[in-house]
Amino acid sequence: PLDSGVRIKLPSSATNPVYVGNSGVSETTGYILLPGDDVFIEIDNMTKISVVATSLGNEILYAIGS
Repeated sequence: PLDSGVRIKLPSSATNPVYVGNSGVSETTGYILLPGDDVFIEIDNMTKISVVATSLGNEILYAIGS
């Protein structure tokens, strides 16, 4: 389990945005991460977070829990 949450970052080298949310996340329901953006989510388990990309590309998402 996590102590405080997780930081999710989309590198500035990514070509497309991604959307972060819970199970079933979509472009209309998720929090958008543009290339170079990051978000900290207070949560106790990373398995509760889902990510969806708008299209296929070279996106690499970093998730760091604490």
